[in-house]
Amino acid sequence: MADKLHRALDDFSRQIASRREAWRQGAVELGILVAAHFLKHSVESGTFPWSDVIDEMTATLTGTPLEVRLHPTDLEVWQRAGHEPALPPGVRLVADGQLRRGECLVASDIEVRLHSLADRLRSARETLLREWERDPI
Repeated sequence: MADKLHRALDDFSRQIASRREAWRQGAVELGILVAAHFLKHSVESGTFPWSDVIDEMTATLTGTPLEVRLHPTDLEVWQRAGHEPALPPGVRLVADGQLRRGECLVASDIEVRLHSLADRLRSARETLLREWERDPI
């Protein structure tokens, strides 16, 4: 009888652990989905802070910054909303149809950097899953 009880408790513990993992995954996926929705809305409405992204990228760029590139639709919507980055002298703002929506490329004479909202969301998802494993609730 005690043996059956131990097996039943072990089985129950495994089921709970499995459900907890599914809930954790679901919570992270839902959070990323909500964040993606709000980011997409901010890009499409022209309220995404491209100036902050551009400032951050050009400030740490090696070499002399030459170009900042945004997807043509992102650039048009952002400018139509009244935004214009304070670019360093000689730096051009260029519409680049090869970029995906939500991407910004900054090029200097010796370095190119890409900022991608999709990559940032993937990174956030991985970090949340990893951190939750280390310190579960």
